[in-house]
Amino acid sequence: MKTLRILAATAALSLCAGGASAAIMSATYTGVLNYESGPSDLFGLGGATMVGQAYELNYIYDTQLGQLHPFSAGSFLQGGSALGQDHFMSSVTLTINNIAVVLTNPQIAQAELVPDHQLQAPGNHATGSVCHDGEVAPGAHPYFYACLNTLDPVPADYDTAFTAFADPLSNSFAALIFPGVLVFQGGPDKVVVTKVGESPGAVGGVPEPATWALMILGFGAAGSMLRRRERFAGA
Repeated sequence: MKTLRILAATAALSLCAGGASAAIMSATYTGVLNYESGPSDLFGLGGATMVGQAYELNYIYDTQLGQLHPFSAGSFLQGGSALGQDHFMSSVTLTINNIAVVLTNPQIAQAELVPDHQLQAPGNHATGSVCHDGEVAPGAHPYFYACLNTLDPVPADYDTAFTAFADPLSNSFAALIFPGVLVFQGGPDKVVVTKVGESPGAVGGVPEPATWALMILGFGAAGSMLRRRERFAGA
């Protein structure tokens, strides 16, 4: 009986582990602004230049909800009500001078991973790239976009945490556009992608072959025990 409990528990754990992966992910870009289209007091600087100000740009998204579009060098996840799809990106937050501007459920959003940048842009010095963007509504602002070209490894799947630094010989880019066509730019220096939770919509996948074997072994042991009990009861 003790053996049966262990087999059943192990099979159940293996079945859970064999499910499809899906997660709530956070991607945070950091950098310094190097361009502004005009003066602004959006971030409490009294109209002083934004050039030289550090920024943080964070994207929160559910990898289960985004629609995956593969291409030769990588893939992108896309979603939003303007595309007739789920809001897979729940928020985009831009922080400058400790003041945050938050876009909630942008109507157009995208996350892109390019593990092999040479297939996408032959001759580019970078080996991979990571990009995210969120737009409050089609053709409307705010619109926050960041793309980092890197020599660090970029995973092919969207549920893997990683950190990548900008390749100084490639053109990483960020565009932070506000109403009135007020534009700030500055290439990110780093992106940190982390898992912050499980996707509420995640469902179990098809068990692996090893999992099926373990489950069958457990069920077989259970049947054997039942047959033995029946024989003893009839004796």
